[in-house]
Amino acid sequence: MGKQTKPTQKDWDKIEALYLKGEKPRFIAEKFPNLQITAIQISKRFSKKNLNEKKRRIEKKVKEKLEETIIDIKVQRNQEHIEQFDFLAKKIIEKIKKDTYQVVAGKDPKIIDLENDLAQLARAATALEKIQKGQRLALGLDEKANINIDMPEVNIVENLADI
Repeated sequence: MGKQTKPTQKDWDKIEALYLKGEKPRFIAEKFPNLQITAIQISKRFSKKNLNEKKRRIEKKVKEKLEETIIDIKVQRNQEHIEQFDFLAKKIIEKIKKDTYQVVAGKDPKIIDLENDLAQLARAATALEKIQKGQRLALGLDEKANINIDMPEVNIVENLADI
């Protein structure tokens, strides 16, 4: 290690910048082994200059900016989720509208699938319910919505494709 020198104004400016960034005086003193400074000298000098208050204001601003960034990211993610849920909901509704179902009345009412498997409609209804719950979560309408969805009750009307 070479000879230590007293810090110049330029050195103090660098030290101050590090201090305001949040570096601890001990770390700063160790970062400049060629300067005759200690962590105590750094702390005393910056206390006299009231840099602690300035440092707190900077840290507060940084925290506020970080919170704003996080809020912006959450809003963006929710918007993306809403768009994805809307896309899926439209696809499922299109699928349901294309299919034709008929209710056969009588002692033992039955649903007759005229074009596709009835199980597909049940899966579509389940998917649609999950999508709707996802939309409500993304919109913040259901803070504690239950994501585990039981099989929904399927009510089918005659000629669903005419809706």
